[in-house]
Amino acid sequence: AYEASIARNSSTRSAANAFPVPRIAIRPRQVDTSLTTHPTKASPSARRTRAVRSPLDAAMSEATEAKVFVVLVTGKLKPGNMPTFLKNFAPLAKHVADTEPGTLTYQLSVGDEDPDRICIYERYVSREYCETVHWESAAFKAFGAANREDGLEWESKEVVKMFETDMGFMAKK
Repeated sequence: AYEASIARNSSTRSAANAFPVPRIAIRPRQVDTSLTTHPTKASPSARRTRAVRSPLDAAMSEATEAKVFVVLVTGKLKPGNMPTFLKNFAPLAKHVADTEPGTLTYQLSVGDEDPDRICIYERYVSREYCETVHWESAAFKAFGAANREDGLEWESKEVVKMFETDMGFMAKK
């Protein structure tokens, strides 16, 4: 895997136009794969023979390979359901923090102006880890069962799945 960095103070002029084009440096990226449970799908020979048109294309094609898997759950609970949701979510969040080393981030946020709006931002070492460890855990299943048993209702709910890129940052050092 490779990571791209854009040189801030260096650019060249594109042959097609007179606008500056940033220089992009591609270098090997160090990835901790010890928590993934499957090998890379492409064989070493297939990876060596993959055609790459430009450094930017190479960086973008790597965006979904061996990247952090993100799940973003957003929604609005029906009025009066937030206390039930928080009561049921707390044991799941503790379980994730204590026993899931492949879960990199698991953060519940609530609405600033709407107290019934929630967002759960989840980051995993891989899609497979999320699907086979987190979603199959007894704590995750108990969370769903408790919500059903307590009659928790949503006005709306959306689950979006993505892969991170190397652009931007999660926390400043």
